[in-house]
Amino acid sequence: MESGNNLAIVKLAGLLEQKFDDPLGAIYYYWKGADHNLPQAYTSLARLFEEQSIISANPKVQEEYLKKGAMQMDSRSICDLADFYLKQKNEREAIRWYQMGVRLNNNRAICSYGTCLENGIGIEKNEEEAWKYYEKAEKALLEKRVGDEARKEKNYEEARKRKEIEVKFMKQASDNGIVEAYYYMGIYYQQGKGDLQDYDLARKYFYRAMESGNNLAIVKLAGLLE
Repeated sequence: MESGNNLAIVKLAGLLEQKFDDPLGAIYYYWKGADHNLPQAYTSLARLFEEQSIISANPKVQEEYLKKGAMQMDSRSICDLADFYLKQKNEREAIRWYQMGVRLNNNRAICSYGTCLENGIGIEKNEEEAWKYYEKAEKALLEKRVGDEARKEKNYEEARKRKEIEVKFMKQASDNGIVEAYYYMGIYYQQGKGDLQDYDLARKYFYRAMESGNNLAIVKLAGLLE
C-alpha cells in the first residue's frame, strides 16, 4: 500500500540523491521504501546497484529488485527490467517485458519495442510495424503534453482562488489588529507576482508588524528600505 508516509520515504531518498549528492543517505531510505514494498524504491535501488561505485555491481540483485517492482505492474519498473535484460543480451526476456509495458500504454516501452521491431532485436524485423509504434508513442506524448498543460492551468487557477480567499481573511485579521497577520500580509505583498506584488503595501504591513513587536518584520522592512 502506497500511503503518504511511505511515498514520503522515497521522495526523501530522491532529494538526498539528486539535490544533496548523498547516495549513502538515499540508499538507506530506498531500503526503507523497499521494506514497504514500493516499486519506486526497487527501481531506484536496482539503478544504484549499477551506477554507484559504493555498491558492488550485482546483476542478480538488480534483476531481483526490478522484478519486485515489475510484478506489481509498475510500468517504470517493467521498462527498466526490459532495458536490463537488453543490456544482459537476453533479448527474448527484454521483448517480453517491453510488450508488457506496451499493454500498459507506457510511452518508453512503446518506443523501445518499436526500435526492437525496426532493428530485429529479439523479434522478427518489421519496419512497417515499427513505425506504427513510433506513431502511437508520438500521439501518446502529445496527449500527455496537452493533459499536463490543462492540469497546470487548472492547478494555477485553483491556487489563485485559494490565495484570494487567504488574503481576504488575512486582511480581515490585520484590520482587526491580529499582530501575526500584519507580518504575513507583508510577506504576501513582497513576494506576490505580477499585479499582486506591491512593495508599498508590503512596507506598510511590515511597519505595523514591527510596531506590534515582530522582530522579523524589522529585517524585512530594512530590506525594502535599502
